[in-house]
Amino acid sequence: EMGIIGGVEFLQLAFEARPELAEVADFASFHPYTLYPPRSPPESAEDGEIPVWDMVAQVAGATGLPTTVTEMGWPSWGDVDEDQQADWMIREIALLQAEGVPQTCVYTLEDGTDPFGNPEHAFGLLREGLGEAKPAGEAFSALPLDVGDCIGRAEAELGLPEGAFAVRY
Repeated sequence: EMGIIGGVEFLQLAFEARPELAEVADFASFHPYTLYPPRSPPESAEDGEIPVWDMVAQVAGATGLPTTVTEMGWPSWGDVDEDQQADWMIREIALLQAEGVPQTCVYTLEDGTDPFGNPEHAFGLLREGLGEAKPAGEAFSALPLDVGDCIGRAEAELGLPEGAFAVRY
C-alpha cells in the first residue's frame, strides 16, 4: 500500500530514478499549495504551511532546475475574503519573482457557478458570467510591468504592518 506523496518527494524520487531528466527539462514546475483549499498567506509557516520561498528552494533542490509556477491562487471562500485573495495573490507573485521564479500562472480567470458552496469555483479573478472584476482581478491588472525585476526578499522594517514584506527591484 502506498499513500499519495507530495510534489517535492515525487520530484526527488523521479530525478533519482531518472537523472537524465535534468538534461532534458528546462524548468521544474509546481503548484505552491501546502494545504487545500489554500487559506493562509504565502509567507505562512503555521499549521503545516510552508512559506513559498521554502517551496521554491525545495523544488530547485530536488531537481537542480530553475522553477516555474503553473498554478497559484486562493479561493474567496470560507475564511478567505475577496480582499485577502487579492492581497495574498499579489504578495505571492512578488515573492516568487524575488526568488527568481520567472513565470507564474494564476488560477483562474473566472469563478465557477457555485463560488459560495465549492472552493474550486471561487479562485477567479472575475465573477462568473458577469465579466466583473473581483478585487483580485483589479489587483492583477494593476501589477507593474516591471514586477519581474524583483531581486530579493526581506522582512520590511519600514513602518508597515507587522509581518509585511518588501521586494526590491
